Parts: sequence; C-alpha cells; structure tokens
Amino acid sequence: MSWAAPLGFLGLLGIAVLVLIYLLKPNYQQKIVSSTYVWKLSLKYKKKRVPINRLRNLLILLCQILIITACAMILAWPIIEAGEEVVHSEEVLIIDASANMYATDRSGETRFERAVEMARERAEEVLLQEGGGYVTILLAGQNASAVVQSEGNLDVVNEQLDSLLDPDNSPCWYGAADVSGAMSIAQVTVDSNPDAAIYYYTGISYVDSGNVHVVNVDGTGEWNAAILEVTTDLRENSYVFTVDVACYGNPDTLIVNCEVFGANYVEGDGGTDLSMTESVQCDGENAEQVVFDTRTWGNAEDGGVSSYDYIHIYIEEDDSFNEDNGVYLYGGTREEIDVLYYSPRPNSFIYAMLMTLRETSENWTIIIDQQTGSVASGIDQSAPIEGYDVYIYEHVVPTQMPTDGVVIFFDITAVPSGLNITLGQELTGSWDELSANTAASHEVMNYVNPAHISVTKYRRLDAPDFVELMYCAGDPMVVLKNTPTEKVVIFSLDLNYSSFPLNYDFGILMMNMFNYYLPAASSQASSSGIYGMQTLFEIGETVRLNTRGSSLMLTGADGSEAVYESLPLDMTLYTPGTYTLMQTLLNDEILTDNFFVKVAAVQSNIFRTEDELANPVYVEETEMEDIDLLVYFAAALVALLFLEWWLQTRENY
Repeated sequence: MSWAAPLGFLGLLGIAVLVLIYLLKPNYQQKIVSSTYVWKLSLKYKKKRVPINRLRNLLILLCQILIITACAMILAWPIIEAGEEVVHSEEVLIIDASANMYATDRSGETRFERAVEMARERAEEVLLQEGGGYVTILLAGQNASAVVQSEGNLDVVNEQLDSLLDPDNSPCWYGAADVSGAMSIAQVTVDSNPDAAIYYYTGISYVDSGNVHVVNVDGTGEWNAAILEVTTDLRENSYVFTVDVACYGNPDTLIVNCEVFGANYVEGDGGTDLSMTESVQCDGENAEQVVFDTRTWGNAEDGGVSSYDYIHIYIEEDDSFNEDNGVYLYGGTREEIDVLYYSPRPNSFIYAMLMTLRETSENWTIIIDQQTGSVASGIDQSAPIEGYDVYIYEHVVPTQMPTDGVVIFFDITAVPSGLNITLGQELTGSWDELSANTAASHEVMNYVNPAHISVTKYRRLDAPDFVELMYCAGDPMVVLKNTPTEKVVIFSLDLNYSSFPLNYDFGILMMNMFNYYLPAASSQASSSGIYGMQTLFEIGETVRLNTRGSSLMLTGADGSEAVYESLPLDMTLYTPGTYTLMQTLLNDEILTDNFFVKVAAVQSNIFRTEDELANPVYVEETEMEDIDLLVYFAAALVALLFLEWWLQTRENY
C-alpha cells in the first residue's frame, strides 16, 4: 500500500486533541434537587448503570479515535499499487538444420557451422550482460528439437553447441526444416516471457517473418547447380529422358551428361553402354530443360534404347551443394515372368487376359506358355509342376502342388497333394450376383464388384486356411492363401458358366492378383493397397518395401544393411543415394532391385524466398491498474460515525 498525499497523516494530531479534551472534562456535576427522596433514588439508578456507562464511554472514545484515523487516512489517499513483473532478459535462437545448411562457401565452411557460431556469439551477449539472462537454442531439422532450454550457464550452452559440430553426427538432414515444430517449442518460452526475442539462423529469405528476427547465414561465393527432376517416357519403343536443371546464384552454362549402362540387353550378347551430353544456359534463377531422345542416338542399337540396366544423369560442377548434382535411374529392364496356362479345354478369356497383362504391364515381361492337357478333369499327371513363376490350371490339377511359384486354379475338380482343402458337390442353378467378404476386405478385391457377376454352376469348397474373397449363395467361391511357401488362388466356378470373364471386373481381379503375388520390391506408399514399381524417390517420401519371397534385405545409401521379414513395410527415406534390395524367390533365384533417393527440387534452391515464416502466438499483456482504497476508508468513516451516534443516544437508557 502507498499514499498519494502522505501529509494527510497530520490529521492524526486530532487524536491528541481528543484525548486532551477527555482529560480536561470534569468527572462530576453539581445538581440541585427539590427532594431528598429523588436524590437517593437517582443515586440508586446511577450506581446500577455505572459498569455499562464506563464501557459505553470507552466505545465512544474508541469510535472517535477511529473516526479521526479514518479522516487522516482519507486525507493521505491510500492506494495499492499494481505489482511490477520482474522480466529477465531471454532469447530463443533457432538454427535451420535443413538441406540448404549443407551449402559451403569458398573456405569450405558450411552454413550450419556458420549458424552455430553466430548463435554462440548471440548467446554470449545475452548471458554475459549486466544482470545476466537466459537462452533457448532449438534445431529446425527433420524434427524440431531443443539443444538447451532457458539456460543461463554459458559453459553448458557452449558444450551443447560444440556437440552440434561433430562431423560424424551432424543434426542436419537433406529435407525441409521443421520450422513449425521449432516455433511450437519456442511458444513455451514466449508464454512465460512475452518479451523474449526470437532469432532464426537460415539461408532462406521470407517476405513476412512476423516477430521473428531472420539472420541470413549465406557465405561468400555460394552457388548451386542442380539436377531438379528426371522423367522417362517410352516412345516408339525407345526411351526419352527429360531433365530439369538449374543454376542458383551464378548464371552459367551447364554441361549435362547422360550415361546409359546395359542398353538393349540381349541374352548371350549383353548390353551396350552409351553416353551423350547436352549444354544449357542457365540464368541463375530459373529452371531449364534438357531432353535426351535416345531415338536419335546413332550408336544405339535399332536407333534407340528400349531397355537398360541403369542410367546416370549428372553435371560436373564444383558448386556449394553436391548432393543434387546427379540422379540414377533404375528399372529400365522389365523382369520376365513365365506363366503356364494348362487346360484340356483352353478358355479364350484367360489367354486373352494374359495377353492384355503382357501388353499393359510396366513391371514385367510376361511370357505365356499354353499347354493342353490330356485329361478332361481331375488329376493330370502330365501337368508341369516346376519351372514357372505363375501356374494357371483349369479343369484339372497336377499330382502335387508346385512349390516355386504362384498357383491359380479355375474350376478345380480334384485336390493335388500338398493342398489342404475339401471339395464338395457341384451345384447347378441360377445366381444373379456374387457377394464380397464384408467382414475382411482384401486388396485383391480393390475396384472389383461381385454384384456384376452371375453364375449357373459352381462347386462347394471348404478351405479353412484360406482367405475368402467372394461367395455364391453363402458358399465361398474365390479363396486365396499367401504365405512364404504357399501362394494359391482357387476359383470353384467354371468360367464357361459365368458372366465373370465378360465384364471388366475379371481383368481388374487378374491384375490385382499379379500385383499382389508379384509385388514391386519398392513402390510409392499409399492407402490403395497395390502399387507399381518405382525406383526414384525424394528425401522425406515413404517407400513401400515388399517381397515375393520370405524376406527382403535392404542395403541403404550409407552402406547399412537390414533384413525385413514382416512385409509389406513402409519406410521414410532420409538419406540421398542408391538403395539395393535383394530377395530370394520361391525357386531360390536371387532377385536384385535398386532405387534412388534424390534431394527435393525445392531444396536445391539454396537462395529461395518463401512467403511467410511460422511464428509463435504472442498474447498481448493486460496492464495491471492501481487499486484506490479511498472509497473503502470513506465507507468505514460513515460506519464509525453511525456507531458513535448510536452509542451517544444510549446515554439515557
């Protein structure tokens, strides 16, 4: 509490005056009465009221003293001042740990190293100033993280900053910075101290940085030449490669090289290695395009490249950021898939569907071997059981189950050795539509509508270890199994007695089955379930790994190896370079695939300007006001005056 007019306390002198009055006041008064009786009677009553009178007089005196005190307080004007918040000096220092921070200047120092030293200098200023202070240092890398939080010890800060400069354990990565995450961590500091300043050390510029101080860490002589994107297109059975390139910070003429390895491979003759270069003038800001049309390459067999082992497209420049100077392309040669179609009465629908798959597939070269069996139905001892990737048996079954490929049965009429199912009676009738397994949907049924399919003949089937896909009159009609050692699909209907092969659902189902049992080792992860082969990814993307065998060995771009058995598996990619996948198929053949991970095109522009920088939320402080106590003392004065008056009125009672 404070006093706006302290001189008002002089009013307390009135208490001394009041006491003096009471001291000078006579205790007795002389009264003349007309009768001795009345005199004695008055003395009697007076003696009875003496204790009460003394207490009343003391209360009156106390009230009068309090009244004088209240008046003095009012004259002094009492106020409770608003508390002043003690604000300490504090700053939040955020260091960009994204791809652009790998850029080096002429001395070889990276932007990240420069940012760490600049943050160190700023921290020293805050912590060594008069009165001290606190710093919070954050990293905006793959995921935002705190280096130190609200730290006031300079030795601790320097120790943590030194750990960031460990060349074997750099916190930088080749993707985008998690700026929003860093600002969320900074929000904690801002909430407790709205005056805390935020500094962001980066090479990126912002049109609107809000309340954040952006500190540019560009070095002298920095520039970057980059392969931004590469697309492939097969035209007239020859590949055309389109390359987007750019040169940021330094207009220059770039020489783009394209090397093809294993072009137009022919068994027995091998493939051909080819190379070509193109020059392009870059203005230092915008992307340019280079086209390598192999149809014009005179040294390419048949005037073009129809297949290849891998391709290396690159530029040879001594720029500030080398990780985006080259791209490898894989998957230029489709894998051969041997398919056996064995039936005593070949169905033109099945063969036509296999031909369609062969023409449209981007993943495989399908080689079809159609054979006609000698047995009308049941077990055919002459049916092949080895040497194929996919076995399709119609009306008949082999003596035993093949163990080196996928087995598909149409109109199964017997049970081969090694197949755990039980066949029931054959039913004839008219069923207008089939139904799907709604309790457990399966990716093989993607975009397949069983309601389009009508059936007039089918065989009951009991397959306890199989997944049921479609039903007819409540009986399972299409079932499948997919284990490391058994890959089987059973259709218990005869396609000749069904509308199934006449609508597009049959083609979709067949394509789904091929993709499901012969999956791409690397593909784009999504929720659709079935994917085509993809061999070029960007940092931060997710690849779906799968295998046709029991396990998959992945060799990363950094040389690390890992074996995965629980597949498919989605994996986010953090390191640029070539990844190798090895899988052992059912026939013991080892299949090797590769894919390449590149830096995203937007990260190659190390001088880019972005629109808006994420900011923490600043809450405007409400200023605290002084509390005036004048009205409270005035109310107390009125109450005391009323009490003193009431006590005075009780004198004659």
